[in-house]
Amino acid sequence: MENIQALLVSHEHSDHVKGMPVLMKRYPFPAYMTAGTLRALSLQPEWTTDSRVETFHAIRPFQVGAWTVRAFPTPHDAEEPVGFILEAGGIRVGIATDMGEVRQEVVTELSGVHGLVLEFNHDPSMLANGPYTRAVKKRITSPKGHLSNEEAGGLLQSVAHRGLGGVILAHLSETNNHPDLARRAAAQHLNGYATKFEVASRDQPRVLRLFRR
Repeated sequence: MENIQALLVSHEHSDHVKGMPVLMKRYPFPAYMTAGTLRALSLQPEWTTDSRVETFHAIRPFQVGAWTVRAFPTPHDAEEPVGFILEAGGIRVGIATDMGEVRQEVVTELSGVHGLVLEFNHDPSMLANGPYTRAVKKRITSPKGHLSNEEAGGLLQSVAHRGLGGVILAHLSETNNHPDLARRAAAQHLNGYATKFEVASRDQPRVLRLFRR
């Protein structure tokens, strides 16, 4: 944790922010988020104001240590959700989760990255036949919900290139997906490139050394 320089907050949903107050009490780093995300967080009863929170504008780059960070809008049912492009030393890494559909603007932002963290949220058949209510299923499959394995695979196919060294498959649903299904979808859409990929663990933090220039 002593190596962490900042938190980048994509949006205000609890599965992304509920650990943030504890982390910021224990460690001195700042948190960066859009003004819309901060506004939505401020309405949550457990939120307390912290002077280390800094806001940024999507598409307008800002600096975090050696990294230049550029946020871009994503289609999700949050106040002002974003994905991120991080660049340092000629290496570009994209982070894109919580998206209900693949938009050309997102494809454009992720084109040419050397490393990618990408949402592979659900398998449509598992979701359709699973225990979630009809309303929740409708939310997940909506244009502001989450990407299925096949949708994420299609996005991956659009941005895959020889210089894409590694892809982390992220935000898999515990109920409506399986790592093997996500891996299969990714492998089918790599266009034959020797890109490494790995499924992010839900339960155990670990360093995944996948990215290369």
